[in-house]
This record gives sequence, C-alpha cells and structure tokens, in this order.
Amino acid sequence: MTNKGQITLEFISLVFVAFVFFAGMSSVIVSRMNSERMRQRAWEANNINSILFSEISNAGKADGNYSRDFFLPYNILGYSYNISIIDESVIKLTYKNLSYYKLTEYKVGGQPKAGENKITKINNSIRLN
Repeated sequence: MTNKGQITLEFISLVFVAFVFFAGMSSVIVSRMNSERMRQRAWEANNINSILFSEISNAGKADGNYSRDFFLPYNILGYSYNISIIDESVIKLTYKNLSYYKLTEYKVGGQPKAGENKITKINNSIRLN
C-alpha cells in the first residue's frame, strides 16, 4: 500500500469514527429531550387533575351549601385533552393517548370541561356544571 493510500484510509476511518460518535451523541440528546417533554406533559396533566381534585375536596369539606367558579386550562402544552368523572368519584384525564386518574373521596355529579367550570354543593350533593 502506498503512503497516500494509507493516509486516505486513515482519514476515512477517522471521519467514520467521528460520524458514529456524533450520531450517538445526537441520539442521546434527542432521547433525553423526548423524555423531558413526556415528563413535562405528565406533570401538566397531573396538575390539572389536582386542580379539579382540590375543588371537589373543598366543596365536600364545606359546611352547608357551597358554590364556586373555577378554571381548567384549555390545553396542555398546545394539545387538547379530555377530562371526565367516571363512576362518580374518579377523575380521568386523557391526553395524547395516555390517561391519568385521581380518586376522590366524594361522589360527584356532572362533568368538568376545559375552561370555566362551576361546582356546587347543595344538601351534601356535589355537582359540576
């Protein structure tokens, strides 16, 4: 093998190793960014569930009749979501094909929605909207 041929082969090998290194680093960075994005989405979804949970708990603990208007965000990081009460006591938030649940200790009638909501308690019966 000639000296020029050896230098060319070493250069190509060095470029290949550098390419593999940078491709691997890029893969790790993208993976971590996606993981952080998923963590942020889960935090936002659980935060919305906690807002509704707190409103239901406050109504349940209130003495006598209770009425309050509250707001749930219209979207999570730019994406719409669905929120509902199932079996009168489980808050279910569905977002990007994932569901987040929170159990309340009170029975609740009605359904929450994104945006303005009203919660009432009359004769120990809690209702949404």
